[in-house]
Amino acid sequence: MGVVCTLILCGACTPEGPAPLGPRSRSGDLTALLAAPDAHYRYAGGYIDLVVNPSELVVETLESDPTSALRAIESAAALNSVQHERLSAIRDHWRIKLPMGTARQAASDLQDRILSDARFRFVSPMWLTREGAPVAVTRTIAVRFRPGVNATQIEFLVRKYQLSLRRRPSADSGFTEYLFRVAANRGETVLDVADSLATSSIVEFADVEKIIELHRNSIPTDPYFSSQYYLSNAYVFPANGVPVDIAVAPVWNYTRGGIPPSTGGMRIAVLDDGLQASHPDFGRHAGYGYDVIGDCAPCAWATQANPSHGQQVAGIIVAQQDNGIGIAGIAPDAYVVPVRVVPSSGSGSTQQLADGFSVAWSAGIQIIVTAVTAGAQATVLDAAVSSAVTQGRGGLGAVVIVSSGNVPSRALGPLFPPLSPSANPNVIGVSAIDQLGRIADYAPRGAGIALVAPSSYTTGSCAGDLTTTDLLGPPGCNNGPGGDQDYTSLFGGTSAAAPQVAGVAALLLAREPSFTLSQVRARFQQGADPW
Repeated sequence: MGVVCTLILCGACTPEGPAPLGPRSRSGDLTALLAAPDAHYRYAGGYIDLVVNPSELVVETLESDPTSALRAIESAAALNSVQHERLSAIRDHWRIKLPMGTARQAASDLQDRILSDARFRFVSPMWLTREGAPVAVTRTIAVRFRPGVNATQIEFLVRKYQLSLRRRPSADSGFTEYLFRVAANRGETVLDVADSLATSSIVEFADVEKIIELHRNSIPTDPYFSSQYYLSNAYVFPANGVPVDIAVAPVWNYTRGGIPPSTGGMRIAVLDDGLQASHPDFGRHAGYGYDVIGDCAPCAWATQANPSHGQQVAGIIVAQQDNGIGIAGIAPDAYVVPVRVVPSSGSGSTQQLADGFSVAWSAGIQIIVTAVTAGAQATVLDAAVSSAVTQGRGGLGAVVIVSSGNVPSRALGPLFPPLSPSANPNVIGVSAIDQLGRIADYAPRGAGIALVAPSSYTTGSCAGDLTTTDLLGPPGCNNGPGGDQDYTSLFGGTSAAAPQVAGVAALLLAREPSFTLSQVRARFQQGADPW
């Protein structure tokens, strides 16, 4: 007997063509500014055009705190009121925020001054896509070589482009690309180097690492089950006569997502900012994981993020049922494996997110879910997803579920498309409606949304209306039912919709373990209600 669920399908919700990517830039109307691009990078057989944003720079420094050095350089350039922000996910990198209205020439002059200072290795402007999505780059380039390439050929390119090796491919970890660093103080030319490398006959792709932002986009006896409207909702949407929930309770008569321990168990990788595995409602179904950032291995399962986005995502999936406390998870017999791809600051890189996918599928994890979205497309990210869905689960394909991202309010103007990587056709992109069946105000629209699930109507950090697990005690969003600080009723966004689909995927694979990825997708759409 197959799993029967009514996850709400949004296949009929995409009549419009592509709209601008990601959040709008601070610079407002970019139509004229983007008429002549300053640079580009390759993606999906074409180019993503970029234009300089004169208000921000990204630097790599030898200093533990370069603030004093930067202040002196900025003073010599007659620039005041400049802000500096450490990018904690990218070691030794800082963001420089210049005053609004800074002229392009003034920003270029500052960049030249910083490059001439031996305390700084690299400086690049913040770029903008034609649609206004911010793109910041590092001097790391991921390169995948074609089959049959030998070490001599690789060494020739390394010498030609003055590259240094940062990481080799590793079959054990699922890493299939070389990571190279461009020589220090080459500035903007990192994009040119990647473009030139991509033209080599021995290179499959060359993709510059891009810094991304985490878009925080979150009939059991458990005491707070009645607060979980996404599991059981009395409200019926008038347009189709369907209750606005995922109707998962009948499935629990057949499975709760568990498979024999001898197989390793049903595992779901949560690519996020870590979680707090000691929460009693996880019941040892969330434990040790992976830290691809490399600065705090225990932070994957003992997160330092406050609030912790990953903690809230995990509760929706594996909170234990009938244990006398808290909420009911959708697949309580499954196991969550935290994969830390962003720190508490919420900023990371496309390479780190790609590494998270690679680590997860190569470890044999069946389901991968993330609410980390990037405004810019990245070849290395697509490559990691492709490997996961083709090589994961012994060739059946890992089930990759991605939130579609939270975009600007629909009331403010044009409707924005899903953020990368949810637009990748190999993933199951998930958007949101609210508990009354209305399309959420932050929901994107366009190709790349396979399903929607109930969440809050508006969103923000600690500003939703879903009940889930929180950090223990005072840290976190708090405001759980009855004031319980170990839970929160403030989670929301597409971040809260994606884990619902991940939980249902665990229920489905527990009953149909030999299903391919395409069969999983087809079953979802057959069991969902049109919306």
